[in-house]
Amino acid sequence: MKIRIELTDEHIQLISSFRFAKITESTVGVDTYDLYGGGNVWFDMACILNATDKIVEGTLENPFGPEFNDGYKEHLKELDEFIVSNMENIQNILHQFCRTGVRPGIYEAQDYEQIWTYLGEKK
Repeated sequence: MKIRIELTDEHIQLISSFRFAKITESTVGVDTYDLYGGGNVWFDMACILNATDKIVEGTLENPFGPEFNDGYKEHLKELDEFIVSNMENIQNILHQFCRTGVRPGIYEAQDYEQIWTYLGEKK
């Protein structure tokens, strides 16, 4: 069966800011609860995406993180859920395209071999 995922520019911006950590003596990886910086996940993502203008004025110091305008927090949640649910595929794409670069578009692989092909941007 073929696997196909589409990475957007926003996905790539977030992926480029992953925090890798030593998990055990022999394991390095990412903690999906602390992917983007270690503070409030939504604020960290907004900073990475240069979208701090979406923060409701006066809410930056809220104990549970800032509030966002126009449903932007839901957009951030969708981006994060996509990345977390596709983490293994994203890691394989990053490693296989480290020489040529990861760019926005559609990537496809056979599920049993995980050798990814870049198909180009969505038309």
